[in-house]
This record gives sequence, C-alpha cells and structure tokens, in this order.
Amino acid sequence: MQKDQVIIRGRTLSGGKPWIIVPIAESGRHDIVRLGGEIARVKADMCEWRADCFSDVLDRQAVGETLGDLRRVLGDIPLLFTFRTSGEGGSRECSLQEYEDLCQLAAASGLADAVDVEIMAGDDLVLRLITNIHAQGLPVIASNHDFQATPAREEILARFLKMQEMGADVLKMAVMPQSPADVLALMSSVSEMVEIHARKPVVAMSMSGLGAISRIACESYGSAMTFGSLGKRSAPGQIPVTELRQAIEILHDSMQL
Repeated sequence: MQKDQVIIRGRTLSGGKPWIIVPIAESGRHDIVRLGGEIARVKADMCEWRADCFSDVLDRQAVGETLGDLRRVLGDIPLLFTFRTSGEGGSRECSLQEYEDLCQLAAASGLADAVDVEIMAGDDLVLRLITNIHAQGLPVIASNHDFQATPAREEILARFLKMQEMGADVLKMAVMPQSPADVLALMSSVSEMVEIHARKPVVAMSMSGLGAISRIACESYGSAMTFGSLGKRSAPGQIPVTELRQAIEILHDSMQL
C-alpha cells in the first residue's frame, strides 16, 4: 500500500532501518537537560521527553522552560513530547483536561517536533488533540500500551486501524508478552498491518526481556521506530542505545545481502 509521507524536523520517516528513540524519564529539570545533552552526543534519531515523570509537570512555566532547555541541548535531534497516563503505564495521575492542556502546550510551544496522543483517551478528546496539533504543523504519534498481555491479532489490527482512521501520522503500540508465541503474534500482526492496511508508519514492540527481539528486528517486520535506553528505562525490556544500534546495524547490513 502507498504510504503517506511523514516528515519530522526535516527528516522523512520511512521504511528500512528504524529510527532509534531515546526516552528521558527523569524527575528533575537538571537531570532532564543533562540527559538531553547525552542523547545529542550519542546521536539518537529522536528524543522522547516523558513529561509525566517530571516533578513540576503541572507547572506550565516549568514545562515550557524545560522544553526550551531540551531544544537547546538537542540541536537538530527531533523532540517527541509524551505525557503517559497512569492507565497506560505512566508515572502519575492527571485529569483529562490536564492531559489535553499539556499536549496542546507542547504543540503550541514551537519547541517539540511531535506529540504523543493516547488513542484510548476518548474519541472526542483524541480527535480534538489531533486537529489542534496538526494546526500547529506537527505530526501526531498515536499510541496504545498494554502492560498486562498481548491482545489477539484482530484486536491489534483494530487498534492500529483506529489510530489511522482518526488521522494520526504514526501508529504505535506496545504490549506485554506472556510467551514467545505472543512476541511472534505481535510481529506477524504488524507485518500484516504494514503490508496490507497501513498508509502510515507503524511502530510496535513486545515489552520485557522476552520481547527484546522485537526491538531489534524492526526492519524485518515493518516497525519504523524502536526505543533504546540511556539511563532510566521508560518501559521494561529497553536495550541500551549503543548495543541496540549495533544490533540494528548488523541486521540492516545482512538484509542488504
């Protein structure tokens, strides 16, 4: 299927070797900015600021200033703003209004390059956020996380299709495997989504050590991004970024033979 072009900070997200995203899950502003500088030095493809981990996240001024600090130290590395709600594995509770306000603040700041929107946050809210974030000229990474299990193949496809139908630019899902078969089921479902249904880039991972192969073998089953750690992991099973890059390079080179 013909894919829509998604451009993030001047770079086109397409098939082939996946982008490596490194999350920041620190609570203090100093540590957030310090880690942003380290992410710039390892030349990650994208930095994700997990703002739900920030101790002052409900202080709009503090959020704006921290975004500015990150933009300065990251240079040209794209910055993804994410507030992960507690229901999907995030660090703190917040109201839907607070969630919406934070996402819109990041989009309007001119400092973030993409915003994560949880697709199960409620259709009216999600559609409003996607519309408003697009109005600021930014792409939306729709997301869904299941920290308990791996949904059935039909449900995985349905959630991806929902993200696409609601107008998101990148479709992301992370699930928890209970067996090796669950890992293979996710990878197979993503491959079907990419080959048959997707007009947008798809991102998927099976969490925990059991699902680590899904973070490495992205190119083989169609996932356009993966997450590597530098400091605190933001999800179980994340691989240190240097080791992840080496593994991805080996697989990518082998696929060119």
